[in-house]
Amino acid sequence: MFSYDALNVYGDTAVVRTHHHKGATAVENGKPVTDLNREVFVLHKIDNQWRIVPYTFNTDPVQGEG
Repeated sequence: MFSYDALNVYGDTAVVRTHHHKGATAVENGKPVTDLNREVFVLHKIDNQWRIVPYTFNTDPVQGEG
């Protein structure tokens, strides 16, 4: 589940910042771990539909710090 921190639209380009406020569950080495990511999506409108162009994230374990 994503929480949306910001959505900025510049014509046919949009920047969306999100984070997992409760964390997602990922499996590493066969064990479940909490995954707290912050993400940035850049979208571009192509043929009247929004498409993700680049996507990036970081794995800062403490949200709102650092």
